[in-house]
Amino acid sequence: MKKTWFPIIVACIVIGTGSCSTPIKTTSDRKPIGVPTLQVSADDKARYLHVPSPDWRDQIIYFIMIDRFYDGNPDNNNMGAGEYDPKENAKFSGGDIAGIASKLDYIQGLGATAIWITPPVANQWWDPLVHYGGYHGYWARDFMAVDEHFGTLEDYQALSVMLHKRGMYLIQDIVCNHVGNYFTYTNTYNPSNVTENLVLNTRSLPTSKPTRYPFDQIDPTDPNQRELGIYHWTPSINNYKDPHQKLHYQLSDLDDLNTTNEVVIKYLKDAYNFWITNVGVDGFRIDTIIYVDHNFWHRFIHDKEENSPGVAIMASRIGKSNFITFGEAWLNAAPYQDECEREARSYLGTSQKPELTSVLNFSLQQEIKRVFTEGGETSLMTYRFAALKKHFGDIHYLFNFFDNHDMNRFLQGGTIPALKQAIVFLFTIPGIPVIYYGTEQKLTETRTALFAGGYGSGNKDRFDTESEMYRFLRDMATLRKTNQVFRRGEIIPIKDEPTGPGIFAYLMDDGKDQAIVIFNTSEEEILVDNLDLKRQNPAFLEVLHSTRKVQKPLLTDATGKISFLLKGRSTIVAMVRSTNSFSSLPAQISFDIPKTKVLTTNILLRGKAQGVSNLMLVIDGHIGSALSAAVNEKGEWSVLLPVEALDNGKHRCTMYGSISGTDFIVSPTYAFEVKIEYTKILSLTDPVGDDKGPSGNYLYPTDVSFDHQMDIERVDVFRARNNLMITLTMARPISTVWNPKNGFDHVTFYIYFFVRNREGGATVLPRQQAKTPQGFSWHYMSMVGGWNNNLFSSRGASEENYGTPLSASPKILVDPDKRQISLRYTANSFENPQDLSGMKIYITTWDYDGLESANRPIEREPKAYRFGGDPNGPMIMDDVGPFVLP
Repeated sequence: MKKTWFPIIVACIVIGTGSCSTPIKTTSDRKPIGVPTLQVSADDKARYLHVPSPDWRDQIIYFIMIDRFYDGNPDNNNMGAGEYDPKENAKFSGGDIAGIASKLDYIQGLGATAIWITPPVANQWWDPLVHYGGYHGYWARDFMAVDEHFGTLEDYQALSVMLHKRGMYLIQDIVCNHVGNYFTYTNTYNPSNVTENLVLNTRSLPTSKPTRYPFDQIDPTDPNQRELGIYHWTPSINNYKDPHQKLHYQLSDLDDLNTTNEVVIKYLKDAYNFWITNVGVDGFRIDTIIYVDHNFWHRFIHDKEENSPGVAIMASRIGKSNFITFGEAWLNAAPYQDECEREARSYLGTSQKPELTSVLNFSLQQEIKRVFTEGGETSLMTYRFAALKKHFGDIHYLFNFFDNHDMNRFLQGGTIPALKQAIVFLFTIPGIPVIYYGTEQKLTETRTALFAGGYGSGNKDRFDTESEMYRFLRDMATLRKTNQVFRRGEIIPIKDEPTGPGIFAYLMDDGKDQAIVIFNTSEEEILVDNLDLKRQNPAFLEVLHSTRKVQKPLLTDATGKISFLLKGRSTIVAMVRSTNSFSSLPAQISFDIPKTKVLTTNILLRGKAQGVSNLMLVIDGHIGSALSAAVNEKGEWSVLLPVEALDNGKHRCTMYGSISGTDFIVSPTYAFEVKIEYTKILSLTDPVGDDKGPSGNYLYPTDVSFDHQMDIERVDVFRARNNLMITLTMARPISTVWNPKNGFDHVTFYIYFFVRNREGGATVLPRQQAKTPQGFSWHYMSMVGGWNNNLFSSRGASEENYGTPLSASPKILVDPDKRQISLRYTANSFENPQDLSGMKIYITTWDYDGLESANRPIEREPKAYRFGGDPNGPMIMDDVGPFVLP
């Protein structure tokens, strides 16, 4: 009991009443704060509090944000400090440890074998400087106490026992880089005088500084505290490429700990060993590891000091010989580049000086989004696995995921079929799958609560064990558990698409069994031609999972190659079995493959065929748009390859010939690249300084990082046949202060397209509180920001619904020196119109908050991260158009 309320009382005494301006309230009609909700028997606690480590390769992780999962004890929701309000994402909603414990049947029934929970430690409840709360757990004020909103130490121990008794495991999220936001800097920072322009956050709740020594030594105006050097006393990072700033400056204005200080190192070891020894946690997910020096990680995890060992050493002393530590190395993985893997791997250390066990696989997460939601070429995946193997070697201990608590959920820009493909992918590749809570109930907002009464819940519980995605996830978990090849096998990509969405196929081989997984990420039916299973003998595919019924046995030819048709967004998971039978058809197609590999204009293709009918040219596997070939009496065929109608980039084409019924054969494949130069067709200037909203009186958020990044200066439009490029020149330098994945932040572009001679269209601007300009409607909307790149059709669009997601997002190019952001669209982005002439385009700017899964709010007066203006006015800071393409 004392461990939860005592630190706060002490803080009020030591710091003064100003630091606890609103005391914790208790009432006679609820349990006093600090009384445990959960109870387990003494025998169970003795037996199950500490259990041996599992083989982590066999685990399936369910990631829970404590405050948003389930409210098991309403008595601890509201501490009376104004920190609790389920109507606001910024405040506590009521989820707690007791809530998790009450839903263990639900979690285990899904197939999860372990839970990872956000930090349960006592947090800063409310930060008035940024108008946001610490309900998420990452703003510590006491590293050795459970937050009053989440329960007690006894509750946490009971949860650990209950999990272990089920054969499940507990991973605790921890932070070593920073505490909450108890000081900041205004104006210019003077490293020679860290007290200059210092602002202490005296109105922070429930305390104005951390409550335990040494982290309460936060005030550099006190010479003794400054001399102790527990903090770096620096401003926020503004250049993520500066190694000094990464290790010494504040991440998002959170007070940066001096992790080279011996006092800090010892305290953090002792604090987190406390959770191992007292709660029996089985592993740590470690936040923000790239902002802490490598030597700290070696010592924090592996120190062999008798009285203050590293966490892995402490865990081994109580029987956890495989205590897992995996870190958040959130690095931006550019397509076909491996710097992300190289840096992430460095946090595993060396055999002589080890650091973490593993990392979260951010590079793969970004590729999953590109391939399964944005319509990126599937060859991105082939490259990414090669890069992961190159740098990590064994990739079975990487933690794989596709969304989490700090980014848009998958369904914010993806469809249900795409989500199912991403789940199948996660459960059939090497590495440990992580599923973020609510995925199984189709949540779309990042931090929506699963329980009635919580934020964004619609006042209903969402624990439906018969829901579509719950059952699908359960089935995929069973598939992984019952087939060791997916947990131990090596991945071998065998087919991809170099231009856009389409086929991605890989083998999983553990030396005993071989499985194959085949995705069609396109919305169209695709011809899978000449799929080589990398064997010299025939085989058949024993289907384990398929999104659509397989019409006939999948049998290779004598050399282990197979061709078949795969419907749009379909997936096949199968075991590869040897057989004496093989596919042999009495027909053939020869193809005079051109020697030219780079094309700029149409060319005629030729060859011969016998025993086939309906001979067609299939480009990039798109059987639905195949072109009929002319065939003479000698069986000689010819067909024009329409290079000028194709998108720039790599392509392939194959001849397809019907035989009888559903039987067909294919020719060898011709791979080529289209290179057509872009021509500028339009240039528009926009007044500098007009980024003030439609009424002309909007104000930017007051945080110093906002500096008119939404002001467009010029728009240039380029065209290469049916490829379109829009280049936006911004009035101010491009900002990267938040280290955005797409190379710019503090602005999101909403670009609306009207296609000539296309029926339908919408006049609402979704989630922008606005309508289109008079006379303009749109068929497609491109939403592009620092972390977003989504494309929608207007089908189903409304004030709150963006429309129907499409997997053909533009490629993003950023040139900071020219202040330019270029977006390259293909004809597929607009569902392949015959001509782009006459297209109308309307461009708007605002800023999007990924944590809220919404545009930043607008209020009468601006705040740190809220605009100032009419709360009901259009969410448009600047706009250009509508304009018409010639």
